[in-house]
Amino acid sequence: MKTTDFVKEITFNTVEEMMAAISPFGEYKNVIDNFIFRGEKSAKYELLPTALRINNQKRLFSYMGGKPVQNQDKYEMWQQYAELTVLKKFYDLVDDKGIPNPDIDALRQHEEPFFIAREKGITDAKAWIPDDLLELAALAQHYGLPTRLLDWSRNFMVSLYFACSQLIHDAGSTEDDHMVLWALNYDYLMYGKPTTSMIPVRLVKPTYQRNPNLMTQKGVLTCWEYPNKVNMAENLFALEQYDVSRQPLNEQIINYVQTNSIDLSLSDGSYTVLLYRFLLPVTESLKLYDYLKKMGYGADNIYHGFKGITMRMEDDAKYTEIMKSKNNPI
Repeated sequence: MKTTDFVKEITFNTVEEMMAAISPFGEYKNVIDNFIFRGEKSAKYELLPTALRINNQKRLFSYMGGKPVQNQDKYEMWQQYAELTVLKKFYDLVDDKGIPNPDIDALRQHEEPFFIAREKGITDAKAWIPDDLLELAALAQHYGLPTRLLDWSRNFMVSLYFACSQLIHDAGSTEDDHMVLWALNYDYLMYGKPTTSMIPVRLVKPTYQRNPNLMTQKGVLTCWEYPNKVNMAENLFALEQYDVSRQPLNEQIINYVQTNSIDLSLSDGSYTVLLYRFLLPVTESLKLYDYLKKMGYGADNIYHGFKGITMRMEDDAKYTEIMKSKNNPI
């Protein structure tokens, strides 16, 4: 089985071509109900969580009150310890303001992450992020803090909005020739969990009551099952062998399937597709924005309340400005 059997890259030339293909009657109709989506303005962007991006390391460790010392950010235990510190500080500040918060005993009972890491539910969790912290991490991620989660949507139109709106506000400058719509096989990941064909990608659907934006965006998050090393601080000299993995999610899936000989074959001789990478030229971004807006996927329907209204106004103003400059370049 080749990588291209279960991870496919599809290039569309126009918005019309993409919408015809990803529709209830199109060639890729199965992705609408069975996949989750992530849109990026550049196909060069990797499926890498914010906490693992190299350019975020100083920011992540700043929440611990400083910066990485002696290559701390190279090692998994210190990386997870920094992430735990972010979650603890976020939790305490949310709690202090009386905002509804997940009830997490380990975070209430201790002030220091060192002791939190030894609490039951944290220390005995096999995977990082522990289940007890997943919903809190989802909230922190959505409000811009670095975590190991990746944002996805169950609606591909929402994900396309994020890709093209970023391009519009870049005023025509771009890092790439194509934007990208990733599609991940949600159904396979859900139903493969109790079988030997399981792939260790965790799916997190937070309580929408605490975050109306996630509700309007049909938000879902993913997290690879990284080994839990945050509870190993007492054995510091043994930790250097546990280097941080900064491998993008698509590469993790490919390597896991091939290393573990996961059987994705179907009765008709084809294979279950786990991941699609749909590409669209960035020159189509204005047309795509206009299409999405007319179909009800402007910022006013993607963000809750007044924020969505003002973002829609800003998007429309930028779109109009660019269109006028194209029609009257002088």
